[in-house]
Amino acid sequence: MAFASRSASFSALRQLGSGPAIASSSRSVAVAFSTSSTSHAAPQEATARKGPFTSAAEASPSPTETNAIGRGRKSAGRGRPKMLAPFDEWIQSDARIYKQPKPGMGPNWIGETPFPLNPSFNPPAPVRQSTKTEIWRLHSSNPSQWTIRALSEKFSVGLQRMEAILRLKALEVEWTSQDKPLQSEFQSNMDRLLGAQDRKRAPEPEPSVQSTDNSVRGTQHEEFSEASPLNAPSVIAPALREESRKRADMIAALPSGGPDVEAKGSSKVISTNRAPLSITNVAGDSYKGAGRVDRNVRRAEKRKGAKVKPVAKKKN
Repeated sequence: MAFASRSASFSALRQLGSGPAIASSSRSVAVAFSTSSTSHAAPQEATARKGPFTSAAEASPSPTETNAIGRGRKSAGRGRPKMLAPFDEWIQSDARIYKQPKPGMGPNWIGETPFPLNPSFNPPAPVRQSTKTEIWRLHSSNPSQWTIRALSEKFSVGLQRMEAILRLKALEVEWTSQDKPLQSEFQSNMDRLLGAQDRKRAPEPEPSVQSTDNSVRGTQHEEFSEASPLNAPSVIAPALREESRKRADMIAALPSGGPDVEAKGSSKVISTNRAPLSITNVAGDSYKGAGRVDRNVRRAEKRKGAKVKPVAKKKN
């Protein structure tokens, strides 16, 4: 059928030059192209009207369509990816194993209550939305003054967390300008469940523990995690006290040369006289080099004469 249609199309193209054959040739060309197109696609597929795109329609292809991806041919990674079926259908498929845990495995959480009301789930409290709005207002009003570090110190929030808050607020402003929906209800409910804190009214942190010794390492500061309570005991302060005590004991054990006040008896002294001192007064003329050459020559001759000693002859 395809070869016949091609030959008919070629013959029709040859007849285009003649006058009366134009209508018949154009009709034959149209018939030829229509027959050649039917050899590749079914007439029902060409004239059928497709409904709107839905996840259910994507999950179950139509019977007239041999393959939704590739049109009947095996294609690697081409076309639109296949979407999941609706939840009611998906949970009845192989996903049933995820609905209930396996026997002996237990639930995927500790206890009987899942996230987020599980007692073992104790993350740091999130920042309230009003505080995030205030952070964004300060940063957008004067970015050079209210930098990430300045905002982190003001609201007692880590640097990386403060950077994430600013990025999300910028994305929120962009989506609002584009009329995209925001999950405001979900965020407010999660803040209520997790006990969001208003960092603007948070208590001022206590000053960090500083070392009192003149150490070359400088002043030590202690940092606490955001998940730690405000009355958490210090870890570095006892360690610094123990280190100072060991250092004081080590210095006290070193010999200082002074009298031992804790000694029970007198120390053994060989002589109470003072050690003899030899003081040599070196004049400035000795470094000028005057007469040094002659003196060195005389000393060299003297050393040479001391090495060569005359051998005494033995008397018979």
